[in-house]
Amino acid sequence: MDAFYDLAKSPVTHDFLNWLVRVEQERIKSGAETLQIRFVRGRRYFSYRDYLYSDERRDRRVYELLFPLARLLPSVTDVCMADEGGQTLSYKNFSVSQKPVLKASAIDRSAVAHFLSEFENPVTLTIRQTDFEHARNTNNEEWGKVLEWLIKHDCSPIVIPDMESELTGRLTGLEQDFIHYPAAAFSPGIRLALYELSTLNLMTTGGPMVLALFSDVPMMAFKLIVDGINCCTPQHMINSAMSPNDDWGDRKHLYWEDDTAVNVIERLSHELPRFKEMAKPQAVPDLFSLNPEKLIAAMEKAQA
Repeated sequence: MDAFYDLAKSPVTHDFLNWLVRVEQERIKSGAETLQIRFVRGRRYFSYRDYLYSDERRDRRVYELLFPLARLLPSVTDVCMADEGGQTLSYKNFSVSQKPVLKASAIDRSAVAHFLSEFENPVTLTIRQTDFEHARNTNNEEWGKVLEWLIKHDCSPIVIPDMESELTGRLTGLEQDFIHYPAAAFSPGIRLALYELSTLNLMTTGGPMVLALFSDVPMMAFKLIVDGINCCTPQHMINSAMSPNDDWGDRKHLYWEDDTAVNVIERLSHELPRFKEMAKPQAVPDLFSLNPEKLIAAMEKAQA
């Protein structure tokens, strides 16, 4: 089944995932076995971000964010650009919570399992440090206190930097003081694999939160309400099924309060023991290591 995402009408943000989930629901209804995602060439001028981004920065997000995000849906078999095609489904937020449909690939899970092998109770922190809508960025000084608290409670905090800040060198300081995993910032697949294999994933409002909501991962998100930001008002969050009362599953919690250390630690004090109990060891096949046995067997077969 072909599905068209019109770049002249739709954003180059994680809102794409809302559309992708709707496409998957339509695929299931139609009985189609697979999805082929087609990005229709075009340039949208609707939001502040649309006008502020250069063509080159926007194109980078298409190829390095949207393309990889599309491949996190298991039914997707092909992703490419198209010159034409009509988009019928919306990228707007859902009004009710949704079941998780996105999954990391086996090879990405294998790579991340290697990385995590030395850490006990890994807890990720997703940093937002972008130059667009600064008020939504994470309070890095406060999160440093949270990460110290986690270490004292037998966890291994892992910082996922903001992709665009990492590119331009606008670092937060947390990268120097704690475990830093930039691979997850640049690869949506590695990010999701890390989310899947971690004991807990901490974040604030932003694109990666949408990825987590549509995936089977443990998460706590803070700072969903931000003064002066249209997409972070109480009414918008209620309309988008992102109030504290909305049920996205027993491993997902959404909080409206600011991301201060006091607020986060208070929530963690109650929830962290439960997340540790739910975090069961996952058997991840090793698809990343070299396999000399297979090479030797192939050489022996060729000689025979």
